[in-house]
Amino acid sequence: MLQKWLINLKCIQKGNVKGYGGSELHGWLFNLLARNNIELSTRLHNSVEKPFTIGPFQGGEKEKGKTLFREDNSYNFSIAGLNPEITESLNQVFSKIKGDKVQLRDAVFKIEEINTEFINPLSYFDLLERSFTGSNSITLEFCSPTSFRQQGTQEVFPQPKLVWGGLLRKWNKFSPVLFADDLVYANILVKKYNLRTELVDFGQFKIIGCIGSCTYELDKRMPDFQKKILKTLAYYAEIAGIGYKTSMSLGQVKYINGEGR
Repeated sequence: MLQKWLINLKCIQKGNVKGYGGSELHGWLFNLLARNNIELSTRLHNSVEKPFTIGPFQGGEKEKGKTLFREDNSYNFSIAGLNPEITESLNQVFSKIKGDKVQLRDAVFKIEEINTEFINPLSYFDLLERSFTGSNSITLEFCSPTSFRQQGTQEVFPQPKLVWGGLLRKWNKFSPVLFADDLVYANILVKKYNLRTELVDFGQFKIIGCIGSCTYELDKRMPDFQKKILKTLAYYAEIAGIGYKTSMSLGQVKYINGEGR
């Protein structure tokens, strides 16, 4: 079961957060979860693969690696749940916090509204039904800095194996529908890209990631069932994110499939 929420806030005391606010929002969310279910919060904190993503703050002004907020202005960010346990827990939490104050560093906000992206939570089967096999092209727009952790180093270019390999691992971690780990990544080529790099400051560490768009071309000889898997994972990326630190606002993407979506 998957769901995505948009948290709308009004700034009542100006301030700033580092980078896109991912570290501060990550801490805020864990505090909320702990108030509702301390066992779940502790277990998730100790897990390597988090079953949720946090989007970056929207509407803030960027200055010297920070996001600035001004009083009386409105802002928002998204949170997505990737399995039934976290989705149900977040539904419970979010039903109680409208009107609450949120302090992130020296900025203070009031939660004005929380909206769900899907009227009913999606299942992993729903994502399978949404994907088509007609086009051989997949375009991903990287909306927040995206990078990949590889043997202790950071890779910033979204190579096919890094993109779909990571999505496949996350899908198989949380989905009841498992995909075989036999995709031939050599059959996915980068056709064109318009990317730039950006450094994100988390305070104790910094990460460089790519922002922009990348179009991938699928080999025409690829079996339709493999194309369907790749496109299903591309849809999944809009909820699950791609790459490193998706639970701290990195790796947020949009899928542009060229098939009337």
